[in-house]
Amino acid sequence: MNRLQKILTLVLTIVLLSGLAITHESHIVNALPSAEGEPENYVFLDVTYDPETKNYSLSGFSKDQLQQMGIPELQDVIWVILERFESLRLELGNAAVNLKADDKDLATINWDAESRDLIYGLLDSYGVKISDLSKERLETWLSKADIVLNVRNSPEISKPIVLDLSTLLMVDVNKEGKLSVEGFDTGVYLQPQVADIASSGGVTSATLCWSKGILNSMVNGNALPQVTLYQDGLQVVENALGLGLGDIGLFFKSQVGASVAFDGGTHETMECGQP
Repeated sequence: MNRLQKILTLVLTIVLLSGLAITHESHIVNALPSAEGEPENYVFLDVTYDPETKNYSLSGFSKDQLQQMGIPELQDVIWVILERFESLRLELGNAAVNLKADDKDLATINWDAESRDLIYGLLDSYGVKISDLSKERLETWLSKADIVLNVRNSPEISKPIVLDLSTLLMVDVNKEGKLSVEGFDTGVYLQPQVADIASSGGVTSATLCWSKGILNSMVNGNALPQVTLYQDGLQVVENALGLGLGDIGLFFKSQVGASVAFDGGTHETMECGQP
């Protein structure tokens, strides 16, 4: 988690500084409409577990690392269930949820827009209130979802997370620098120097998209020059400076973007993806 925070802080700082340099002389760029047939939001989560040692891992994080993040120890009743299977798999698409056990089809659940609307109604009847805005954002993600949760019996460490997202994450930063993502309080605070840069420069919004080595960004609606990073060169820098970035190759297989609004600012949007 600390590694991810360092990377996000570095990228956001670069974007803000670049934006402040040209924002007062640049023309405003209108938000781009979503392209028809844009790629789905693909997420791959791998989980491994070993009933003999009661070790488990998620997306490349070991049991110890997960517990440091607040993930609790698995209860004995869960281990009793897990040890009876070699693998479990959940595939969540925009119209169906597929379940598999030991590589055999187990069940398919309808999960189209109408089915999801019924779920929202059931939640509401049990006192779980979901605002219209939250439903709209949920549908933005679920209507293009391609999420795979792969759980397998193995002593090896799980594979890292794979992200290929065309939908921007909506991030809000309040006056104190506290971050919320898609309306959920993360409990994480922006580093003071980044918050100071945004405040002193009058930054109300910053939008960025990392797509397999290409970084597109905007500050206050002004498009910044596109940046392209190269894996081999970044690996040289990593080896020389010991930045602790881990498996750099993963960054060049991933696509993820965010629209950040500061202190009640308006969210801007852009197409996330390589041209």
